Amino acid sequence: MMILGSEVNMVSKNIDIDYITFRNVSKQFNSGNNINQILKSSSLKLNEGSFSVVVGPSGTGKTTLLNMIAGFDKPTSGEILIAGNKIIKPSPKHSVVFQSPTLFPWKTILGNIFCALDHKKLPKKTKLSLCDQILDEVGLSNYKKHYPHELSGGMQQRVGIARALIMLPDILLMDEPFSALDHKTREDMQDLVINIWLKHGLTILFVTHSIEEAVKISTDVLILKNGSVEVIKNNVNHPRAHDDNDLMKLKYDIEFKIKHAD
Repeated sequence: MMILGSEVNMVSKNIDIDYITFRNVSKQFNSGNNINQILKSSSLKLNEGSFSVVVGPSGTGKTTLLNMIAGFDKPTSGEILIAGNKIIKPSPKHSVVFQSPTLFPWKTILGNIFCALDHKKLPKKTKLSLCDQILDEVGLSNYKKHYPHELSGGMQQRVGIARALIMLPDILLMDEPFSALDHKTREDMQDLVINIWLKHGLTILFVTHSIEEAVKISTDVLILKNGSVEVIKNNVNHPRAHDDNDLMKLKYDIEFKIKHAD
């Protein structure tokens, strides 16, 4: 749980504790006589406080994997557990950031974030204080009275991240959130999410097509290929430089494994 105010008790994260667990998970989609097998009896464990990034060729099920953890979709067989509890439906503790932030165009930036707290029984003053804190954290304090159309794509995605974080999640699920951004903005957003992760100890699962992005931000890289999942550890310390030899080797290894998938 992240802390955004004195009303919230912080739970410390231990990156050595198994947190997200796949037990013999299979997922397939049937279309007429065709069967698209996304996962084949896959088992894996992701630690609490990890920053796991999912990569793989198009159509291998990266978003499907994320949707199953979010509770939007269910495995064909097997089970997925978080902290020992089977996922049966979506939870506000598992916030999702999509490729498009899907903001309400008629609401201000503050309004877009504030409405995410509608279900919480907190005084309005407390909610506004939480909004101010998260707006400051994502660098939007000076834009809270603006409307979405007045912001750049990168700034709109910051609003999407703020709206997810205001839910005080234990897990942040991100589905290619920076794919539509230009290179410089994308790098800035990567740095923002890394800083949020380092500060709050969230468990993050992030889907991307960019291997360069994956090695920059991850603690674990999940390679999806032909129905299987291979987990590769990324132990390079932050801050990470693009020309770091260990990162370059890791990037090459991941590219090789994807290209030569069995």
